[in-house]
Amino acid sequence: MGGVNPGDAVSILGTAGIHQAVAGEPIANKAYSLYLHAVPGTYLINSMAMMAASCLNWFERTFCQPEVQEAQENGISKYDIINEKVAQVPVGSNGVIFLPFLQGERAPFVRSDARGEFFGLGNWTTKDDMLRAVYEGVALATLDNYNAIEQGIKIGEVWLAGGGAKSKVWAQIVSDCTGKVMKIPYGTEFGCRGAAMNAAIAAGFFNNHAEAAEAMVKVNRVHEPNLENTARYQELYAIYKDLIKGLWEPWRDMYNFVEKYREE
Repeated sequence: MGGVNPGDAVSILGTAGIHQAVAGEPIANKAYSLYLHAVPGTYLINSMAMMAASCLNWFERTFCQPEVQEAQENGISKYDIINEKVAQVPVGSNGVIFLPFLQGERAPFVRSDARGEFFGLGNWTTKDDMLRAVYEGVALATLDNYNAIEQGIKIGEVWLAGGGAKSKVWAQIVSDCTGKVMKIPYGTEFGCRGAAMNAAIAAGFFNNHAEAAEAMVKVNRVHEPNLENTARYQELYAIYKDLIKGLWEPWRDMYNFVEKYREE
């Protein structure tokens, strides 16, 4: 995806939320994990959430059969319909926050018993509000992981890929929420591209990874943050963090309750 120089950052909104920044030295911190980069002399700072775009897969599978049917009848993508609905809901999802911990969490905190929640539901809440809350919940988790990474290195612009990045609406929400410029690269299967880049360097087509990235990674589109929305998301982020803090013990208690009666 082009993350080859110290300070470069990449995110993948796929099954998981993979967030990484390149460092020129091994900056250790308990807030994130660290390992060697394929680029000689550099390291990757990692803070990787268990789920990201897969949260939408769950919501769509569970609640969006009408949208799926409409898409099939009209020969369009179900995500075009979903994205249009999300775009009509204001920042903050009309008071609903989604915690995207449907399979526990591993970063920036480790809790296998963490669970997803919708907070703020009222009898005025619509499915569209909940849909946008899913998009925003993943964005808030992304911000939380960026804050962990930035205990070691400052993040500038971000290369953003994965299923979530295909949505212009979602990519803009992530940009607004994090306050970061998001660069969407052309193509898919970036792990395969990385392998091809390594092979091309080994075969002598490029002298180093910077040359390979310049030749093989191109910007498709750019999303710049709306700073007014960024300020609003900072307020939501404070509530998001309070919710995690408040659920720290109930998560454990509910897990124990489920395990106690599982055999029945």
